[in-house]
Amino acid sequence: MDMELSYVSAYCRRPIESGESVILGMSPFNSYFSRRRILRLYEWSKEHFARVSLYVPDKPSAYTLMAMGYDEKKAEKKSRR
Repeated sequence: MDMELSYVSAYCRRPIESGESVILGMSPFNSYFSRRRILRLYEWSKEHFARVSLYVPDKPSAYTLMAMGYDEKKAEKKSRR
């Protein structure tokens, strides 16, 4: 799978080129991160890095949902989804 990469600076390029480790961070309520997209990103990462980690902020998301008006139990359930 080909992935188009862009770098803010040469300093940003070094970690990518090292192939050591990558962390894929995603926003749980952003429609960009569909199951298919996450799978494609993960598969690409496995091909290019020795170690791949996924970061999905679950507990902080519950607080965001509560701030948006969800009750605590519903917000926690939705954030674990």
